[in-house]
Amino acid sequence: MIATLARQGPSFVVPMRRPTPMAVLHAWHRAALRGLQPVNDGTPRCGWYKRRLVRGGVFVPARIWMVQDICPETGELLSDEVLRCEVNGLAADPEEAWAWVSGHPVTEQEFRYLAARIAFAVRHEPHDPFAMPSRPIDINRTPVMF
Repeated sequence: MIATLARQGPSFVVPMRRPTPMAVLHAWHRAALRGLQPVNDGTPRCGWYKRRLVRGGVFVPARIWMVQDICPETGELLSDEVLRCEVNGLAADPEEAWAWVSGHPVTEQEFRYLAARIAFAVRHEPHDPFAMPSRPIDINRTPVMF
């Protein structure tokens, strides 16, 4: 038996690196949307959120997602998984943004609505508070709706 192993040489079995399933990545976010108050241990979690850039300002969309480089043939991870974050369309650090967004989870539809609302206001309604999300809302300058 020992002679047989010596002739074959050492064989190293390297386990396949599997990507984290989307259901696991979004579990915290889904629980927060259902109102279950999941434990917030300070670790950024994948999902869609909203936050204010300034006190008294409008909400802007934010999202945290996992970048996974996956081999199309084997399904194996080719590199480490990396968390990415975007706040109001700009790249942000997930660790820093987490403190601001964790209390405001939203659905993907609301995330998309906020992004579209801001883009529309920037293009067509420059005096709308959504066109300037980095400024507080000034009731005296906001146009009347009717």
